[in-house]
Amino acid sequence: MLRHPVIKYEEFDSLNNVEMLFGKKGSNISDVTSQTSRFNLVIEIGNYLKKLSRNFFQSQYKVNKLLVTNGDLKFNDFSLNEQFSISATSLTVRADSINKNNKRIAMHIASPIKPFGDLAITLSINPKDSGDFDMYYHLNKIPASAFNPYLISYSSFPMDRGTIGLNGIWNVRNGEIKSVNHVLVIEPRLSKRLKNKNFKWIPVAWLMPFVRERSNVIDYDIPISGNLKNPHFHLHDAVMDLLKNVFIKPVTIPYGIKLRTAEDEIENSLTLEWGIRQQELRNKQKHFIRTMAQFLDKNKSTRITVYSNEYTLKEKEQILFFEAKKKYFISSRSKNETFTNEDSTTVNKMSIKDVAFMHLLKKGRGAGDTLMFTIQDKCSYYLANNSVNAEYKKLVDERDKVFREFFVKNGTVDRVTFHSSNDSVPYSGFSHYKIIYHGPIPESLQRAYREMLELNNEGPRKKYTSEFSVSK
Repeated sequence: MLRHPVIKYEEFDSLNNVEMLFGKKGSNISDVTSQTSRFNLVIEIGNYLKKLSRNFFQSQYKVNKLLVTNGDLKFNDFSLNEQFSISATSLTVRADSINKNNKRIAMHIASPIKPFGDLAITLSINPKDSGDFDMYYHLNKIPASAFNPYLISYSSFPMDRGTIGLNGIWNVRNGEIKSVNHVLVIEPRLSKRLKNKNFKWIPVAWLMPFVRERSNVIDYDIPISGNLKNPHFHLHDAVMDLLKNVFIKPVTIPYGIKLRTAEDEIENSLTLEWGIRQQELRNKQKHFIRTMAQFLDKNKSTRITVYSNEYTLKEKEQILFFEAKKKYFISSRSKNETFTNEDSTTVNKMSIKDVAFMHLLKKGRGAGDTLMFTIQDKCSYYLANNSVNAEYKKLVDERDKVFREFFVKNGTVDRVTFHSSNDSVPYSGFSHYKIIYHGPIPESLQRAYREMLELNNEGPRKKYTSEFSVSK
């Protein structure tokens, strides 16, 4: 039995946390092991485990019960333009009667995924041959927005809607693979393109209509064959679906338009989404809040509750980057020059991986500690003050103020209950206000709900009914 094992793997701009300890490709290990007078307990344990695992399947073994509980596997990637984090929390591994004399050994692995999702794996292994096994896996309820650090870096487009599911069956005999894997993305939607010199650009907005089916899902089967050392991915289903979307989907365009219109009407009536570091309202957002305030004015029995879901970690990270780049930008100018709105735009578009800026941090003037491996740590050291927390508080207060102003002006603010700053990781990947109506609701919202119910019961979406309920 193993309780609460913790494994953390982190990628940095240079190397990773394992190579930081043991050198690139284990160079530090060979340096130690080549000197017979030197001893390192971690390396000795590693060598023992290596020998044990190599001989395990050739040995006679029996374990009545194997149990791993409350495991925590963490992965952080700091090599991107913003941090990516995912972890398997409360990981459980169970196996009974692990005996080489048995024909098969059954093993069950399950874990919630943080920030969202769950993982389940069932394994059936031949105890005499590690290349002979069956595996069934499910990875469900993962928000597409969780992968925004990669999407932004490689395409410039984040996602603010979409739920990813992945499941499959692997049958492996003598190392030969026969596998079918099912990828399902429910209601994927791109957000506004982010412009930055370090972001690559791929016209994802043009590609989405081709990869997305008329029920607003991406649904592909991806078979895998070959062997464990050289697997082959078969994309026939994906290619055929693309061709179908090109030639057949245009006939169903009216259905798709009605679907997206209903979705947008519901979301735009119940959610106010904030861009990262955004504090001034866009015209559409002003119209949305003004319409809500007018509805309250006309319907005296209606009240609304507003829940503020702030993506504090991401907001503070972006404030940190902006303030560090701003300090660097100002340091390169004469002291009497003021920092203008145009300067703010320039700093905002400047890459956090700007060569000159990175050189400043690398040389130690920005980060005086050689154990600072991440750009986040280096920027924080470079600022050397608490400006990030102060700027974040100012941002949250300003959002609250500009939202309330519409209700203050028409005298309905007493029927608005505001629950402020719920620090969490939003499913959409963006800070937002969630609005709940108490009493009569706008007719446009009622109409959208009715239309959405009808569309969900039609052929294209009916088979995904349970998945759509998960994505809300």
